Amino acid sequence: MDGSTRWRWAVCWRVVALVAALCAPLISTALHAAEPNTSPSARQGRPAAPGSEAPLPGQRALEGRLLAPCCYQQTLDIHEGPVPTQLRAEIRRRLRAGETPEAIEQDLIGRYGERIVAVSSDSPMSYVSMVLLVLIALAGGGLVFGWRRWGAQDPPDPEPDLEASDRDRYDAQLDAELRDLDD
Repeated sequence: MDGSTRWRWAVCWRVVALVAALCAPLISTALHAAEPNTSPSARQGRPAAPGSEAPLPGQRALEGRLLAPCCYQQTLDIHEGPVPTQLRAEIRRRLRAGETPEAIEQDLIGRYGERIVAVSSDSPMSYVSMVLLVLIALAGGGLVFGWRRWGAQDPPDPEPDLEASDRDRYDAQLDAELRDLDD
């Protein structure tokens, strides 16, 4: 590999590292959202409470959509306290009884108001994430296009070698200028 090819590879890897560093938080958030929610005690390294069972269908999603009404800052699936614990138990009991997660959610909204909903249905967050993914894909395509175009360019022609007489003349001129500086 010549020097210009090595330089191109170095630039390419730096750009890839920069894109990876910028995308890491998005990827981490997406992976975290895709992994199953565990109980708060299990996430904090504590053993689960005795008698706790696997979550029922729809339980994790419902607990992740609703804020704890004691502070309205964390969702039910991660907030610790007496009110969130009671609401988690109520959700579990009602799901076992056959109620749908949507019906339970509407009942809790009726009791605590719209403020209990963590992300409302008209929230632009889903659109923002989609726009970011499209922008990342376009940036990757632009990098590939730029890399291919850059690689297709002809390298510049090296400057022609100076004749020996030209080199001697420049050396003599440089020597004369240096002597003038010393004087």
